[in-house]
Amino acid sequence: MPVESGMHELFVVCLQQPHRAATRRDFCKKIGRLLAAGARRVAVREEASMLLSEINEFADEDIRRARLQAWIHFQYSQSRPTTPGAQRPFVGAEMAFINDWIESSDESEAMRRAVVRAGGPLQPPGDFHLAEASYANLEKARANGRAKVE
Repeated sequence: MPVESGMHELFVVCLQQPHRAATRRDFCKKIGRLLAAGARRVAVREEASMLLSEINEFADEDIRRARLQAWIHFQYSQSRPTTPGAQRPFVGAEMAFINDWIESSDESEAMRRAVVRAGGPLQPPGDFHLAEASYANLEKARANGRAKVE
């Protein structure tokens, strides 16, 4: 976890000896959900969802939110130029993204708006899964029937 976002420290606190303090686990779950739902930076939302996965404290809504965030991020990245020479035509889209981010104060919302402008789908298809490397516990719960995503 990047140190500058503060998530590294949260992971350390939440993952060290979690069996010793039910209160700490409860706070970690609440903080994780709060950040996953409302952090202004996409990376912090994703890291908070990963925290919920790591501490095995997630619900169907947590998985739905993490999948949606990952999908929007994926769709946004697909609309970006892949070669340095191709960037010039995308200056207008880049400016629109920056304006959306400033207006909404939310990177995720700016990405969502960019996906809408690009004509991309906002909802993931049923076969879209979170990266198992980052969300192994979420996907295991889904596979075991403990968590359902519609």
